[in-house]
Amino acid sequence: MPADSDCVEFDGGISVSNGDTETVFTSGSKEIFRITRPTPQPCVCETIEDHGCPVRDITAVDGTIYVTFVSTDHETLQQILVELSNQYDEMDLRRALRSSDSTDCQRLTIVDVGALTERQREVLTTAHEMGYFEHPKEASAADVADQLGIVRSTFTEHLAAAQRNLLDELLES
Repeated sequence: MPADSDCVEFDGGISVSNGDTETVFTSGSKEIFRITRPTPQPCVCETIEDHGCPVRDITAVDGTIYVTFVSTDHETLQQILVELSNQYDEMDLRRALRSSDSTDCQRLTIVDVGALTERQREVLTTAHEMGYFEHPKEASAADVADQLGIVRSTFTEHLAAAQRNLLDELLES
């Protein structure tokens, strides 16, 4: 099967399951690898650049590739994200920034969901899915706690910690 090659620069190691890696340059702790992938497998950068969006940076940390690119509008960003999520099982948007000279009246705020623990994320997700945050509430704290298999006071502690972390992220931006 023919293959295409991509060069990826990063500090540390990477494990690539869908291709072979070859070190092409080493300088101190920094290494540049060539990742060879099967031709039918799309390249992240090509997918992004096919929409006329420049890739600003690509790095890899602990086997995860992080790509930074610029999109001129929300619709193009959405199209790229849909294509990437169709191509890759574990694609995740980590951060989106809007230029300060944007003419949109909406303000995009950066919230790092990594500020939440897995348990806090589980508590928030379950509470949201059950309608705890609806008005009027579709589920009580006791209902959500029961669903999670914890007592009500533990649910409220996890919820308060998650809300505090999200508010810290929101208000810092």
